[in-house]
Amino acid sequence: MTFFTPAGTCMFTQLEAIYLHLGKPDRFDIMTMDAPYAEQMFEATLVNKKEPLSSLFLPRQVPVSNVPNCPTVTENPTVAENPEELLDFLELLLLWSPPKRMTAEEAIRHPFVSAYHNPDDEPRFREPLELPLADDCLFTVNDYRDRIYADVLQIPRAVTRVADKEVELHQQRVADKLLQEEEEADED
Repeated sequence: MTFFTPAGTCMFTQLEAIYLHLGKPDRFDIMTMDAPYAEQMFEATLVNKKEPLSSLFLPRQVPVSNVPNCPTVTENPTVAENPEELLDFLELLLLWSPPKRMTAEEAIRHPFVSAYHNPDDEPRFREPLELPLADDCLFTVNDYRDRIYADVLQIPRAVTRVADKEVELHQQRVADKLLQEEEEADED
């Protein structure tokens, strides 16, 4: 089963693939994302239609080719026993607005996964878990991987690369601030 295809070759094509099933977020959803460039990213996409999530998971007959009267095959033949519960679960998880999204505590109680709920053996974090990467910077896949390797696995080379990257970002921010101050001084 594939999910949100095509994967996309850049951030915008990835967002368009996600829009296809979630639709575009409204203004409130964008505001609650707390991402400085979210509005510009969402305005730049071209997808105007929305396909239901069920199109990804429920079995359906699709033609083998575009030739008229060609045989069909069943796409997504394996589905959860309760597809309605699966779709409800996914729709509650895949919301643009973080405050509207289901929490981990709510998710484990959802009928789709409630059989795995064990209140006596479920640790609870007292604060949100966040990957400490600034939203106002563009990071590479390697940057994200290094951050995870450094923070979670404590791999020394990754720790060094993350520290070097943080110094580089700090120096870039200082240089940007100085440039902005110079431009403002020139305007006066």
